[in-house]
Amino acid sequence: MEIVSTMLKLIVAIVVGYIFRKRGILNDDMDQRLSQLILQVTMPAMIIASATGLDRGSAALTPAEVTRLVLTGFLFYSLTTVVAWLLVRLIRVPKHLTGTAISCLVLANTAFMGYPIIRAFLGSEAIFYTAVFHLPFWIWFFTVGVWLTTRDAEPDKPFKLKNFINPGIVAAVLSLILYFAGVTMPKLILDSLNFLGDLTPALSLIVIGSGLAAYSLKDLFSQKLLYQISFLRLILLPALAFIFIRLFFDKPIAINVVTLSVAMPIASSVAMGSAQYPEQGKFGSQAVGLSTILSMVTIPLWYLLLRSIA
Repeated sequence: MEIVSTMLKLIVAIVVGYIFRKRGILNDDMDQRLSQLILQVTMPAMIIASATGLDRGSAALTPAEVTRLVLTGFLFYSLTTVVAWLLVRLIRVPKHLTGTAISCLVLANTAFMGYPIIRAFLGSEAIFYTAVFHLPFWIWFFTVGVWLTTRDAEPDKPFKLKNFINPGIVAAVLSLILYFAGVTMPKLILDSLNFLGDLTPALSLIVIGSGLAAYSLKDLFSQKLLYQISFLRLILLPALAFIFIRLFFDKPIAINVVTLSVAMPIASSVAMGSAQYPEQGKFGSQAVGLSTILSMVTIPLWYLLLRSIA
């Protein structure tokens, strides 16, 4: 019942955003402002808090295995980028959406949906392993992800390294440094970061719901491309993750955490990151919305499959 309750809360937040847009409380300008607030303030706060709040001493895996999990995480994101690049060409994604589609395939909604679902299915200890494996998420999103979406909308815009120096990437790098250095922030600062970071899930899902309200639901459920992207994100990539992690670990906890976390729908950050571009923003919001709805079925199925194998 906890997994049903968790999924329902996420859907409710999306519905709230949808209703607020239909009633005129939210609009495109407000969505963009909220997206910037999330990307520049609440999300970076959540990143730093999640890293400095980890209790390494309670981990069941040995230090060597934790290090291996970190390295496999970076390897996984690198390989997934290549796989995603091939897949978007295989299903013939329009050129102006290829970068956004790659982000949809690479980035799972681990932070906003993964943690509560992992806790519900695998217990609180599994949260640590999830955070460790997905440390590259934020670095990928604020560098490659931002570049791909920008390239979709502005193909002639030159690549500039300074475009990636933003609060998100600074927070991601800082969180890695703090984690490996074993630094624990003072409780007052950590509590403040958590307070800001906790705003991210609800706000991001409300923005997604608002974005969906700008388009026809009939359009959402009638696009073949959105179903193809959702299938790859929810079925194929978790299957590949299952095969991948078994090459490095034989412990069920590591295998289950990686597979189930990768089985999450498209990250809401994809929709937020593309919100400033009309076509890419529409595609990103719809892809996130449809994959989130379909994940209500696929996530429990993945858990049942993993439990039967273990």
